[in-house]
Amino acid sequence: PGEVEYLWVPCSFLQPAGEQRLLVTADGLVTVVPVRINANLKTMTVEELVGQKRSMHLASFRFLIDEVGHSLERLARERGAAARWERDTERGMFGKPTVEALCGHIVKQCVEVYARHEAMGAELYANDEVFRSLVIETLECRAHAQSKLLWWLEDEAQSVSAQ
Repeated sequence: PGEVEYLWVPCSFLQPAGEQRLLVTADGLVTVVPVRINANLKTMTVEELVGQKRSMHLASFRFLIDEVGHSLERLARERGAAARWERDTERGMFGKPTVEALCGHIVKQCVEVYARHEAMGAELYANDEVFRSLVIETLECRAHAQSKLLWWLEDEAQSVSAQ
């Protein structure tokens, strides 16, 4: 009651400019709302708006993967992974037998999860339930990566082949 609503076509670049006025026409009363074109070149299309959530998620996931790599290397260094590596009987399975290769293998598993997220269409990211599950999976990816390395470091019964 007593409210007026003005609807603008999406991406029309129109915005109110000036005072409204009331005109009496043969067809009845008409409210004239002066508008001007706002040539805001930063305005996104509807498709770009839908894709923005996907782009931001994937960018943060890439950052997280990079962070996981550094975190694993630091963790390996601090926890004496080189000595543990020498005691692992299956350490040759990575071709280049180093702790860095093991960390790289774990990071590669995170990249595989990222690839699944990247393959999803932008319209799925607009679904809040789907998006929430993707964010949770991204955060769990970091926790799983660190857990894998810690498990191998702390449990002598574990071999690199289990990672």
